[in-house]
Amino acid sequence: MQAPPPPPPPTHTQGCLTAIPLAFILPTASYLKLSKRRWCSRSKIVALVVMVIGVAVMIIGTVQAIVEVRVCACVSVCVCVRQEVSYSE
Repeated sequence: MQAPPPPPPPTHTQGCLTAIPLAFILPTASYLKLSKRRWCSRSKIVALVVMVIGVAVMIIGTVQAIVEVRVCACVSVCVCVRQEVSYSE
């Protein structure tokens, strides 16, 4: 009996949980906290929109990475899930 292959490395989850917050969420949150401008100013609205999009992308990416790992763990070979189907005549 052959042992199942190991699960794929968790690089997608790490990227979603670290890279997105470092690139989009933390800088805009810092700007919103430190800026002396009013909340209805254009620059704060843009920063808020970027932060909300960053949070959404982080959540969606994390969910997709978790689902991908689950699917790969349920299949005997993870490559089968990612393999493209080609039709020959």
